[in-house]
Amino acid sequence: MIRVKLTRKVKYIIIFAIIAGLISGLAFAFQPVKVRTGSKLLCRYGHVIKDNTKLIKVPRWKAGRYKVEIAKATCDKHKVCEKLYKQALKALDKGDLEAGRRLLEQVRSLDPKFKDTQKRLEKVEKAIAAETGEAPAPGTEPSAEPSTQPGAEPAPSPPGAPPPSEGEVFTGPLLSLIPKTLEGYTLYSEHEDVLSANRVFKPKTESKVKFLTIMVRQGGRPKDAEALMEKEIKWYYPVDSRRDVTVDGRSCYFGTDGRQFAVLTWRRDGLIFAVEIYSSTHPKKVYDDIVAISKKI
Repeated sequence: MIRVKLTRKVKYIIIFAIIAGLISGLAFAFQPVKVRTGSKLLCRYGHVIKDNTKLIKVPRWKAGRYKVEIAKATCDKHKVCEKLYKQALKALDKGDLEAGRRLLEQVRSLDPKFKDTQKRLEKVEKAIAAETGEAPAPGTEPSAEPSTQPGAEPAPSPPGAPPPSEGEVFTGPLLSLIPKTLEGYTLYSEHEDVLSANRVFKPKTESKVKFLTIMVRQGGRPKDAEALMEKEIKWYYPVDSRRDVTVDGRSCYFGTDGRQFAVLTWRRDGLIFAVEIYSSTHPKKVYDDIVAISKKI
């Protein structure tokens, strides 16, 4: 066995090299890197519903501890698509081609790529054309039935028409369910699509109310509407909650975010109504105001 005798100088060089390596390794381990963390909710039909992820800086050695949690659910739009699609299939099974076509067109207006809607609609158009002796419209253009594309004004239900039955989708103009004028307020903005509508009002004079929003949205069956209210509205407004509020015989929920927003919400005829106030004071102080407004809807 050959022994190599190291001089003192060589020993120092080796020791310094080891120390330098350790320092370099530690510097690399503690070097800040960007990682994405949080949660993301994806719709089962492909798009992002909620993205609560963010980029943060952490030491490199901690990077493996962070990740993005991904969950899947069905978004509100595609819940409506599923209901309309099922109703369309039932209508077609009964031989009601016109009703089936109308419902499929509503599905297509929400999501043209939903399941086999386009192909099924083309077959229905051909079947109707065969019955009537008319040539099917090129590209299966929508029929003269009311359009439900965002921005289009749906035809109002005829006078005396019954409210939507359980599980049905309300097809009248949602915006017509919200008052256009309110005493003491001016209309600030409005919006409507097939799923929801809202009008935003601003007080004419200085008050504890900064903005007032009245909303209505599709809710579907009572249990679906209640689940939607629990998951969204009540989840966002859990403070100062009151579930015993009754306004004009309607059972309502009142809650705040504890900072600036208060809401009063209720269900009616397969729809969810809500009055939201953006307050300049603690939101629980606008309880009487929000109840008074809800009586006008």
